[in-house]
Amino acid sequence: MLAADGYPDEAHGVALHKSDTAGSGYKGVQEVLLPAPGFRVRAGPRVLGTFGNRVDAALAFARALLEQREERHHMRKEERRKGKKRKKGGVEQDKPEQVSANT
Repeated sequence: MLAADGYPDEAHGVALHKSDTAGSGYKGVQEVLLPAPGFRVRAGPRVLGTFGNRVDAALAFARALLEQREERHHMRKEERRKGKKRKKGGVEQDKPEQVSANT
């Protein structure tokens, strides 16, 4: 379904990240002319590729974000399983050991 700006809000059941400031209309998507016309996708420092249309490019960006979130979720889950706290100030901290009342 098209939004008022003429660009879809979702594709293949995935919500696309709209942008009022990006010329493509989507976050992480930049229109390029060379070496061939298309839409380049960046997610942070990574270039995910160049696509033939803005919606396919926006879909690649949205899927990359979903993947990153899923990876972070699994990392946090694993840290909790191992008894680690999240990093504070870039330093991993162990959970304090519980002291028995019988000592």
